[in-house]
Amino acid sequence: MTIYVRNSAFERVAEVDGQVEFDSQVNWSDLGTWKLTLPARHPAALALTYKGGIIVDRGHALPLLSGPLVRMRVTHERTGQRNLVAEGVTDEDAFDARWVAGTFDQTGPAETVMRALVNRDAGPGAPAGRRFPELQLEPDQGRGVRLRARPDPYDNLLTVLRELGLAGGVGFRVVQDGTTRRVLFSTPRDRSRDVVFGFGRGNLLSCTYENGRPSRNAFAVGGQGKGADRRIIVVEDAASIAMYGRREEFLDVASAEDDDYLRQKGAEARVDRSATSGFTIEPVEGPDSTLGEDFEMGDLITFRDEDGAEIVDRCVGSRFKIEKSGLQTLYPVTASEGTTLRGGNIVAVLRRLGRRITHLETGTIT
Repeated sequence: MTIYVRNSAFERVAEVDGQVEFDSQVNWSDLGTWKLTLPARHPAALALTYKGGIIVDRGHALPLLSGPLVRMRVTHERTGQRNLVAEGVTDEDAFDARWVAGTFDQTGPAETVMRALVNRDAGPGAPAGRRFPELQLEPDQGRGVRLRARPDPYDNLLTVLRELGLAGGVGFRVVQDGTTRRVLFSTPRDRSRDVVFGFGRGNLLSCTYENGRPSRNAFAVGGQGKGADRRIIVVEDAASIAMYGRREEFLDVASAEDDDYLRQKGAEARVDRSATSGFTIEPVEGPDSTLGEDFEMGDLITFRDEDGAEIVDRCVGSRFKIEKSGLQTLYPVTASEGTTLRGGNIVAVLRRLGRRITHLETGTIT
């Protein structure tokens, strides 16, 4: 892979070569980060600007990542070496930089609703002062669960899109294409039968397991009205309550007047505050297990342990690193969404792995 510096017109103006260090995390449907360390007098260091950024080209149709510069610092070493440390984020920053302007109330497939919101508040349909002119939207394919979007004015656009995508089973990314930035929506695919990582297969370096209790699992969602006349809908996660105990929260949605919308807000909160259990793998890419070719972020993939037990988890991001030696590593990050098990003698804690994001598996909000 090759790293390039881009200018404010999204043109490639310098290549990052030589002895450099790079670390990045790209996240599915969220903001990612990157960090680049290189000699301060390197032509690429001199070309970096806050209205520019970087592109990581993986030789495919689209880059692995692209995004703006956020901060810089220069370090001085006793040897006389001066390095520039540049840190930035991925191009989903365009959504993070915008709020929801005024009233938005639309019902439809998740992709349709999300696309309309992006178009209105950041894309071609936004007022000139709020528009990113280089942002391009793909044609709407009407994917995802049908839902109603009614965010509050001035809510952060990225946060709203993330919640809608989670509820509707639709992911998104923003990545540079030529001198434009493309907004890409996608629905997860089940690649778990074809993409398998395991120590016995020679394509897995390490595996880390983790889990934690939910912050809340019972929600009273309050709509319009006051006192005894206020409309209250209760949304609970019975399985979570049985496992971890009951943890309650009141959600104030005073502007809401219909029960379906109150249930949707409760379902979103249930997912957002659910148990944070999952695992992270560090694989070695090989035939049938290469990120960007055999599977993409959002897809389901499989880890197989020494005893033959299989854990199916979602690829929710990717990590790409370059060391001073020039060694490059790229691996998927899997964590907690939609984990299921298939047979084998796996430890008991793994039976509890996986957030309860049923709607990503079934296409329905439950």
